[in-house]
Amino acid sequence: MPPQPNTPYPPLRSQISTGLIFAIPFLGLFIVVGLFLVYTGWETHDPMHRLMGLAFMALPVFLYVMMVQGYRAFSMEDGWVNLRGLFEKRSFPVSDIKGYAVLYRRNKNAMTETLHLLLSDESVIRIESSFYRNYAEIHSALTRGKSLDPVFQAEVKKRRKWNELKWIGCALGILALVWCYLSYESQKTPLSAQEMQSVTLTLSETPFVETETSRSGRSSSKRTFIQLHTVELPGLPLLLEGPAFDGAQVEALTQMLEAGDRIQVSVFKSDRRYLMRAMKSQEITGPTSVGVCALAGKGFDFLTLEAYDFHHRIKLQMMLLILSVNIGIVFLIAGWKYWQFSRI
Repeated sequence: MPPQPNTPYPPLRSQISTGLIFAIPFLGLFIVVGLFLVYTGWETHDPMHRLMGLAFMALPVFLYVMMVQGYRAFSMEDGWVNLRGLFEKRSFPVSDIKGYAVLYRRNKNAMTETLHLLLSDESVIRIESSFYRNYAEIHSALTRGKSLDPVFQAEVKKRRKWNELKWIGCALGILALVWCYLSYESQKTPLSAQEMQSVTLTLSETPFVETETSRSGRSSSKRTFIQLHTVELPGLPLLLEGPAFDGAQVEALTQMLEAGDRIQVSVFKSDRRYLMRAMKSQEITGPTSVGVCALAGKGFDFLTLEAYDFHHRIKLQMMLLILSVNIGIVFLIAGWKYWQFSRI
């Protein structure tokens, strides 16, 4: 038989959920991947890599902040509740709980619950079911002898809708910043020979077109590129991918060039410094490949700087178009959420 309100409260301690324990190293892994993508993006002057890196870091940082805000170590003894978070430590008697409200959220395979406690000083404490293995015991102990407050329940629902609107507004702001960044990149002056430096190398392998397919869930993406392996830089191929691949004379390149041929490649000045260091030390201490902006050999220009720049701008314009559509969709969702909020 469950304990009654007039009986002593049994001692109780919270138990952190297994999912939360495993989430921490995964978030760390995403942050490391994000740092690597940002680093290689700046090294290769690829704005898409930079954005991907920032996204890989922003998402786990956001989730970590949410966990820090949501998880509190909980203990209960002698009628007192003790809560301890990373930036918060609080104790109060159980009698301070005036009422409570419960909100539910459906995830992929389960329903999660958020318990909201209204205290006598009008402050609110949230407890997420997904953060605790013994949430049922915590819920029972904190709500024993209390009743669901319908006024507080309605207020909590309205507050959730308002929070959703704020997060959508933040998402719109981030998308707008990304749009401005891509717009700035697309309007830069065309690349000039002064920004490039040439390197003359010897092919160690005959170049050919390579294709890789990566899968993530039900979606898949195809990557087509050419790697130029050289005698001077073993283990550090020069890469024709994206705008470089699209702007290159691919058929002529694969038919005319072969192992032993001398080629002249144009790369960004920072990339050339990296190539020179790698050539001197024979050690790869940074990116595992370097992008090419121009390529010539056997008296033929397989990739010109103008062709690279043209396809680079087309890629940025396509990204801007896709981003504009996404901003429009998020804006419509924001309008729908605001309509829901106004009717509560």
